[in-house]
Amino acid sequence: MKKAVIYARFSCDKQSEQSIEGQLYDCYHYAEQHGITVVHEYIDRAMTGKNDDRPSFQQMLKDSALHEWEHVIVWKLDRFSRNTIDSALNRQILLKNGVSLLSVMESFGEDASGQMMTHIVEAINEYYSADLREKTIRGMRQSALKAQSTGHIPLGYKVVDKKLVIDEETRAIPETVFRMYAAGERLTDIADYLNAQGFRNKRGKPFTCNSFYDMLSNEKYKGIYKYKDIVIEGGVPQMIPDEVFEKVREKLSANRKRAAKNAARADYFLSGKLFCGYCGEPMSGLSGTARNGDKHYYYRCNGVQKKTGCHKHNEHKDRIEDEVCRAARALFDKMSVEETARTIHEMYIAALALNYDVDTPEIQLAECKKQAENVVNAIAQTGGNQMLYNKINELEERINQLESTIRVNRAMADNVPSVEQIKVLIDDIRATDINTMEGKKTIAEIMISKVFVYDDKLTIVFKDKDGKKVDIPLAAVNDAETNSPETDCILSALGSQTGQRRTT
Repeated sequence: MKKAVIYARFSCDKQSEQSIEGQLYDCYHYAEQHGITVVHEYIDRAMTGKNDDRPSFQQMLKDSALHEWEHVIVWKLDRFSRNTIDSALNRQILLKNGVSLLSVMESFGEDASGQMMTHIVEAINEYYSADLREKTIRGMRQSALKAQSTGHIPLGYKVVDKKLVIDEETRAIPETVFRMYAAGERLTDIADYLNAQGFRNKRGKPFTCNSFYDMLSNEKYKGIYKYKDIVIEGGVPQMIPDEVFEKVREKLSANRKRAAKNAARADYFLSGKLFCGYCGEPMSGLSGTARNGDKHYYYRCNGVQKKTGCHKHNEHKDRIEDEVCRAARALFDKMSVEETARTIHEMYIAALALNYDVDTPEIQLAECKKQAENVVNAIAQTGGNQMLYNKINELEERINQLESTIRVNRAMADNVPSVEQIKVLIDDIRATDINTMEGKKTIAEIMISKVFVYDDKLTIVFKDKDGKKVDIPLAAVNDAETNSPETDCILSALGSQTGQRRTT
């Protein structure tokens, strides 16, 4: 039996512990219906979904590498993320670890058109989040124009009449940090000194090195108020002299450059998709250092590493990734947006009618409630017996299951995107800049299932129900932009060829 974990999140006072319990019930019910055993729950309470900086979420991503479960179940995709880029990148992390994301309220299937629908819903969720954020920003901008406090209050300050003023009780802490760091003291030693003096951070806990990074770069200590593009000199009472602040700034800049050079790591985002064309083994990331100190990054056949007899040579990381993404983009750009959007919409409607019946569960729910009422009356009249009590428990569980099914089916019906919404998303994907790492990852996530690498060509397997393949000569990737019969596979990959949808 497949194993899964549940990820649940609520973000504001409009959502309560009860809503979390409702999410969990629907997730457990979904798992039971699909023969999945839930082994753990990850829950973030009062956390936003616009970014992935959530403790339980990050722990879930980390734990996925342990390969102890195969699925992450969420109530809705917006519980996972309301940012399409973050969602795509984090789903790629899960996929790399052999874990798939399942949505109770948006079960679109795992084929290519289902994945396209997932991206559509994510885009809609991000628009909703952005719209709320825009309304909030307008109010905060009005406050910022008056140099009023709009968020985090730096240590050493407090708010009086909506404005930051120096807090005499805590100002010694930032003054000490700036003075010691400018004098060449290590952050570890500064933390130890403050802790020994009995000082604590805003949460009442001892200081660590991480306590100071934001503080040392915060220009409010220099008397400069900033919010977005609004800059007000003297908008905050200055605490740290200019010469001390600038000396600290120079030291931070030098340290960051040194740390970035030492910590630079390549992102092998095709790992899990890239395979040797000769022996079929996966190709993994490999780095090397030239005599002049320059780093070089490659994909290497695991068969070569295992000395199985395969002689596939290493491939330069950037070259392979660029050619794969350019080939995918060239095929993607040839599709008819109007035709594809209408086909996906029609497929979604057909799948909805086939798999998400609302009327039948409602009839069954009414019958169950009637039976439950009769059993309750029987208990009231006779005093009840064990058989009647068992029956009422069974009916109550059945009622909960039917109500969950109805919630899911109604949500599916309410989440049907229009043709125009699908077209907007397709246009957004086509506008993805594949010269950026985020753009490459996005197009690879949407389009590519597998890539088989030979010495003279790539065989790209696209995410369509038939696993269509396209051969791309390594020496002439631009040939992919010429017309060929294989380019039609993109229409299939995005749902333009009709076929029976699979449900998760």
